[in-house]
Amino acid sequence: MKHFYILFLLTASILIVNCADNKDPRSAEAHLESAILSLDVNDNDRAISELSMALKKTSSYDLRRRAYGLRLLAYARKGDYNKAAADLYETIKIITFNMPQLSPRSVISNIFEEKVDAREESLITNLSLLILQSPNNAAAYVLRGIMYLKRNNRGDNEKATEDFGKAIQFNPKNIHAHILRSWSLTYEGDHAKAISHLNEAIRLQPKDAGLYALRANLHLNKEYEDDEHWEKERDKVIDNVIADFSEAIRLAPQNYKFYEMRGEIYFEKDDYSKAIADYSEAIQRADTGNISRLYRPRGILYAGESDYDKAIADFALEYPNSDTATIAKLISNGQAFLNANANISVVYFGLALQRDSANAVAQRELRKVIGEALRDKHKNADAMKAFGEKLLGSEIAVAPARRVASTASQSPHITIVNNTGYLVKGAVAFYDDEVYLLSSDFIYSGQSVRVTLPHPIRFVNRCDIALVDSDGDAYLKRNVLVTSGSRIVFTFNDIVDK
Repeated sequence: MKHFYILFLLTASILIVNCADNKDPRSAEAHLESAILSLDVNDNDRAISELSMALKKTSSYDLRRRAYGLRLLAYARKGDYNKAAADLYETIKIITFNMPQLSPRSVISNIFEEKVDAREESLITNLSLLILQSPNNAAAYVLRGIMYLKRNNRGDNEKATEDFGKAIQFNPKNIHAHILRSWSLTYEGDHAKAISHLNEAIRLQPKDAGLYALRANLHLNKEYEDDEHWEKERDKVIDNVIADFSEAIRLAPQNYKFYEMRGEIYFEKDDYSKAIADYSEAIQRADTGNISRLYRPRGILYAGESDYDKAIADFALEYPNSDTATIAKLISNGQAFLNANANISVVYFGLALQRDSANAVAQRELRKVIGEALRDKHKNADAMKAFGEKLLGSEIAVAPARRVASTASQSPHITIVNNTGYLVKGAVAFYDDEVYLLSSDFIYSGQSVRVTLPHPIRFVNRCDIALVDSDGDAYLKRNVLVTSGSRIVFTFNDIVDK
């Protein structure tokens, strides 16, 4: 009996201790916000404690990314550089595995919550002093290099490249130093050397799916001198990217983003059936919060394959209501795509008519876009006609022949180059308080689109132009020259702060 009571008391004490350890009812988000406040007043110990609790309480990769990124700063401020480097490596692993769409510059901005402030400047100074005292300290070089990249001032990229090179010199098997050096070399425009460091990282750790996704993205983010150079390299780049994402999928078949990214590349290759298969796999694996955004691109692909019923079914998930405002929005979207993508216009008008079969505007617009497709011998014209006649219940006539404009009256054009690091899903111009659609085409990073200037933009010399990427972020150039032949290059630095 005595032993029973001893066992009982020991069990009770363990339960009490465990309850005391877990009594904090706050969420991971609350711990994260508390840590940010602690960092603001330089209470690094409290910040580390809060961030460690946040990491225990969440499996969200985004919260874990933020927590590790903030904790590495707290450790670095305390001078615990080995723990700071360990947290940096955890952050990199999370980003490469879960955010494969990011360009190198975007990755750096996602490692940290904020720009470098005075405390980080002093941190660079402290790391420099440590390196003078211990010139073989690889962690110190890595941390100073990442701070240089974070600061992003003129000349800092070269300093970062040198520091990462030193870290590799002292530890050639430091995978993360190879990754970081590949990023800094990318900023300097040395794509070949950047790829070589990722090749070495993959050689050292061939079962890391994130590394293959990272190399694929680096291929996609190479900047080309002009469209001619891109077209020359296009097929080789696409094949390399598909191979890398395929290997990433083999190693981590549960990661839906790898399927999504490969699907985008198959889309670029015009291999719609494989793209649809990849988006379908992504939809099966995606978490609830991300499934909805995958249906629309698959719907576009279905439309490209002339399967308008399936395309409408996917688009319908984005527009579940049948009220007047929703119908008007569907018609407006269809009209916006008339000159850019007739397939998408058919889907929007078709969905509007499924919701309101008597809508005269949708009927008229659907007849118009299909009639013009028949006249222009669009590759899907016959499928459009069959779909439209089934929906409308009557025959659709071929549109009248186009009036040929004289050379003098033809609209001028400009070229928009996407070097933002993200997939861009639209371009608009702003002039005199009005918004004009320039393009609704997908523009991959490193690629460009030639657009015809609409009225009245064609008659002005300058206006504001904006792009919108796949994450909903906007990139803006103000007062840019838009005379015929202008080439307008957008980079990540043109992002609009929210």
